[in-house]
Amino acid sequence: MKNNEFKGDKTEKEVAKKKKEIFIKTNIVLVDSPKVKYRGIFINDEAPAFSGWTKEKFGGVNHQVYEKVFELILRLKGNYLWPAMWGNAFNDDDTLNPVLANKWGIVMGTSHHEPMLRAQQEWRGLRSPVCARRRRRRSEQQLARGRVVAAHA
Repeated sequence: MKNNEFKGDKTEKEVAKKKKEIFIKTNIVLVDSPKVKYRGIFINDEAPAFSGWTKEKFGGVNHQVYEKVFELILRLKGNYLWPAMWGNAFNDDDTLNPVLANKWGIVMGTSHHEPMLRAQQEWRGLRSPVCARRRRRRSEQQLARGRVVAAHA
């Protein structure tokens, strides 16, 4: 994929023109940082549009996709993402996803039915009426502990 494939991107040659002198206008308006602590996007109802695009451009929802999403969020002065979770598991689908989020300084969140960045499919089996209540509680605790341990590894 070319570096300037996305709308608005420039090549290094277009951006980094060397000059002997630079000039700064005296009537500059400085824009302060956002007044909210967390600002970002929620990738919601991603199929088929987002998932189709990611498959075509990147081979699926993976760290290459999220690197572009993180860059977009930072360009928008954000720092927060609710990832695509419809049939995806952010931490498990590509182990570089959480590594890159940390590298780029992106705070990860989840929706109400996917606590602790565990995709809905991971919780689904625990909700089955076949599961005994006690066994289900132990399984949910193990699932939650597993995510905490993975986050701190």
